[in-house]
Amino acid sequence: MSRTVIACLVCLLVAGCAAPSATPQTPAPTTAESAGANGSDTARAVEDGYDIAVSGGDLPVDYERTFVRTERLLGANVSPPGVLIVQTQSEIESDVEPGATPSDGSGRSFLAVMGIGQSADDGESDGEDGDDGVTVAAYAASGDAVYVNEQMTAAGRERALERTLAHEFVHTAQFRQDAFRRLQRALDLRERYSRDRYLAYASVIEGVAVYVAAAYDRRYLPGDHTSITGDERYRSADSGVKYAIARYYYGSRYLDRRFNSTRNVSAVYDDPPESTEQLLHNDTDDEPAELSVVANAGPNRTTGQVDVNGELFSRIALGTELNRSQAGAGADGWGTDRLVPVDPEREAGNRSYAWATRWDAPAEADEFERALGEYLASRAERQDGGIYRDGALTFRVERVSPETVVLLAGEEPFVRSASVRGVNESVSVTVKQEQRT
Repeated sequence: MSRTVIACLVCLLVAGCAAPSATPQTPAPTTAESAGANGSDTARAVEDGYDIAVSGGDLPVDYERTFVRTERLLGANVSPPGVLIVQTQSEIESDVEPGATPSDGSGRSFLAVMGIGQSADDGESDGEDGDDGVTVAAYAASGDAVYVNEQMTAAGRERALERTLAHEFVHTAQFRQDAFRRLQRALDLRERYSRDRYLAYASVIEGVAVYVAAAYDRRYLPGDHTSITGDERYRSADSGVKYAIARYYYGSRYLDRRFNSTRNVSAVYDDPPESTEQLLHNDTDDEPAELSVVANAGPNRTTGQVDVNGELFSRIALGTELNRSQAGAGADGWGTDRLVPVDPEREAGNRSYAWATRWDAPAEADEFERALGEYLASRAERQDGGIYRDGALTFRVERVSPETVVLLAGEEPFVRSASVRGVNESVSVTVKQEQRT
């Protein structure tokens, strides 16, 4: 992936946040008074001169008081956004895509190859307007503006709106606290970019907002509320939705384990988890293992930028075919991985992949290899030569050393003809003369 693309991705994330929302199963209409409010926060908003403008519609909650409460939970002294802008669903969708993930724009993505975002029923990508109920509730475009979906202003959604505003006010505070650049520096994101590192970064940004909004909910909004980041909603979500909201779900869980107060949570911007493995296990001392991959794609093929998928990706990918405990056990013990895309020169879009994974111990490599075999047996038909076929996609698994497992995926000529060799810390993939069927 080029530096230009990386820079654009960083700008995209800084430019706005899409906060997922779930409609409460039992709508609980609330007013400012029934939500456990008192007049002190409203009075403080007036005394401090907070005057947040609203355009495009009306917000049926005391949003200035909501900002004061959020600021208090953060223990921060930051300026509020200058404007809250109410937009239609289509306007929101045109501005920001929830769960957007980095891509260099060439060929099919490895997410699609592994079945993430593919419905088990019709093979189409999960949509934000589907049965899962996920929609873009709001996003912070900067420290000065928050855009709100007009659907959140409907009668009976006051509580969800207030919590959503608290979430977005955390993001406006992050702009004021220079959280994005602090995180980028701590993760060295420009020089060491990978999918895994990006997910760790995004999980901190969104995790802080969810963590503080949950504290807001408990303190100021009594009663039950169903969140898209709740355990059951997350676990039952389709893979595409699960991947999109994993940063909210696991990010908030990481913050909840690491901090006992929302008031000191900004410390995470300077000392974040550097991988999704650290995020999942709350262990910032667990460094990735060493692994290098040398790929010789042969004539008429080129290799792309090497990436790192990470443990969270591995867990979600396995979970497209396996149950939660099987997927978790298969991904646990992740040491590191390298993903090498391979493109045929004359067949745009027919990208193949070599995914080399190294595990903390041989037993954990055994577990992953077994889980990967069960995953393939569930989704594909086994053929000769250890090949699995699922429509136009083919797969092959190679155990190259006690700790290292390689998955070849994509076009059959590449998958069949590639020779894979290696030791724990080093893998070579060489394309031999193709065997066409």
